[in-house]
Formats: sequence, structure tokens, C-alpha cells
Amino acid sequence: MLRLDMNFVWNIVNLIVLYFLLRHFLIQPVMNVINKRQTMIEQSISNARSSEGQAAVLKKQYEEKLAASGEEGTKLIEEAKIQAKAQYDRILKDAQEDAGRVISEAQKKDRSRSGKSNA
Repeated sequence: MLRLDMNFVWNIVNLIVLYFLLRHFLIQPVMNVINKRQTMIEQSISNARSSEGQAAVLKKQYEEKLAASGEEGTKLIEEAKIQAKAQYDRILKDAQEDAGRVISEAQKKDRSRSGKSNA
């Protein structure tokens, strides 16, 4: 039959005491560190997702501003072309008027010289 020895009983008691001591001084502190680490990782992931969302919003705003500035640049170029064309036309008209005036003055002088030389 099974014989219970006092050493066996003390071994069982020692194992139980050792289990409770290990649980109190080793397992619980390790589990606390693991739980804190897990919480910190979850917060980091949450912050990263939040930052990613903000970055996406900023990128969208940047792209919208870039597109708007491109359209504005195109508009300014078109306006500058229109103003340059108007100035070109005005300068050409003034030059033609000046040329016409110079030609008519030259013709008048030529006629007056011709008239003096014939007389």
C-alpha cells in the first residue's frame, strides 16, 4: 500500500510555499511589466494611426493648394499674355502712326523742296 512519509509531506508543503512565493515575487511583477508594455504598445499604435490620419489630411490639403496654385499660375500667365498682346498692339499702332507722320512730313518737305527748285 501507499505509505506516507514525513519527508514527502514536507516536500509537498515546500512546493506549495515555493509556488506562492514565486507567484507573489516573480510572476505578478513580470505580468505587471508585460501588461504595462502591452498598454504602451497599444498607445503607440493608436498614436501612429492618429498621426497617419493627420498626415493624410495634411497631404490632401497640400494637394488641393498645389492644384489651386497651378490653376492660379495658369490664369496669371494667360492674363500676362493678354496684357502683352494689348501692349504689343498699342506699340505697333503708335509706331505706325509715327511712321505715317514721318512719311507725311518727309513728303511735305520733299514737295516744298521740289516746289522751290522748280521756281
